[in-house]
Amino acid sequence: KKPVEIQRFYVHQDFQGKKLGQKLMEYVLEWAKNNEFDIVWLGAWEHNPDAIRFYQRLGFEIFGKHSFVLGTD
Repeated sequence: KKPVEIQRFYVHQDFQGKKLGQKLMEYVLEWAKNNEFDIVWLGAWEHNPDAIRFYQRLGFEIFGKHSFVLGTD
């Protein structure tokens, strides 16, 4: 297996809902395919259902949990 991780994927609020995130992710996934990565994984905050739905629409599946520290949270 040859995995790659997307560590940060954000679209500014002013540009959300304009399919920009989808186009960016499609580009990233095509890049991963062209570079022969066979697994693409990322983390999403469990309290961000919009992000989780977005990733699921693009074919991502929930398979586990990991810690993500931001400041003191």
